[in-house]
Amino acid sequence: MIRPTLLASCLVLCACDQKEAPPKAAPEKVTDKAAPPAAPAKPKIGLEAAGNDAKVVALARKAITCKFEGSSFDSHCADYKAWKEEEDAFSANKADGTLVAFLEDPDEKVHALGVARLNGWGAGAFADKALSERVLTVAEKPKGPQPGQLGTIVGHIKLKETGLFPRIKALLANGEANNLMRGAIIENLLAANPESDEVFELTRGLFDDAALGRAAFEALEDGGHSKEKETCALYATTLEHSDDYLASRSAVQMVGFPCPAQLDTMLKSLEARLKAKKVTDGHFADALAELCKAKDATAAQKKKALALTHKIAEDKSIKAAYVRSSAIDAAVSCDEKGGKKYIGKFKKDADTDVQERVTKLLAK
Repeated sequence: MIRPTLLASCLVLCACDQKEAPPKAAPEKVTDKAAPPAAPAKPKIGLEAAGNDAKVVALARKAITCKFEGSSFDSHCADYKAWKEEEDAFSANKADGTLVAFLEDPDEKVHALGVARLNGWGAGAFADKALSERVLTVAEKPKGPQPGQLGTIVGHIKLKETGLFPRIKALLANGEANNLMRGAIIENLLAANPESDEVFELTRGLFDDAALGRAAFEALEDGGHSKEKETCALYATTLEHSDDYLASRSAVQMVGFPCPAQLDTMLKSLEARLKAKKVTDGHFADALAELCKAKDATAAQKKKALALTHKIAEDKSIKAAYVRSSAIDAAVSCDEKGGKKYIGKFKKDADTDVQERVTKLLAK
């Protein structure tokens, strides 16, 4: 028989011999979907774009610290002056890629730096299709800063080398696009591409466009193309334009371009306009003064021009500013000796512009 004390001791010893089991690990959770990959980093643009010219970027970083109001930097700021006056970094259009990147920058100050330097240096360099496409992408945005200057840059794109005429034409046709930008494009596009029949046809087709007519006229007025016959015919048609500015400037251009075959047409048109009380722009008289000095004008045409200057000067029903005073100038230009005697009767004219012009001419 085992004693109770001995049994208790054995039980205690058995418990000591058994090791404590470690806790079981929690089962791993099983998921059906893998973790999404990290989004790729967006490429840096504008001032931070890869490949930018380091010297240009350094100059720009300092320049944008200058005071900026509206769309202009403080021209007296030393860092902005350094940006404007730098030559080597921008020579031979080598910084054009960096400047185009600046156009893409959301910071208006950086954009302004790119616009200003591309207008001054790189505007003639856009025979590069990739760069030109990027410029157009910026121009096609609904709203943006410096639209007029941006349009000038677009207008210098070389169409033969880039093949971008359809895209530019679409931008010009977009009535919702900024008119300052569209006007600047059309003013420069023909001069940059004088050999392009497509651009010439586009330009003269815009003469009747309410928003772009004057810009189209300026483009042809600058010349640089070889469409003399077509241009003279267009000027002759524009003599009857509802916009007196375009009509009168066409008369001036017909003399200076020159369009000798259309001079009689110009004189008849101006005479009819005078009878209809539609001489409301001083450039009509300027055209007569130019005709009197034109080598291609006949004696009869010059005589007619002088007579018309007198009719304009004497028509006191003309109230538009500077029309009659311009005719006073033209009368003397067409006949200096006789003209000075003729204008003497206008010394006390009710039109103060006429009075002042007479006084100045007689004092010479």
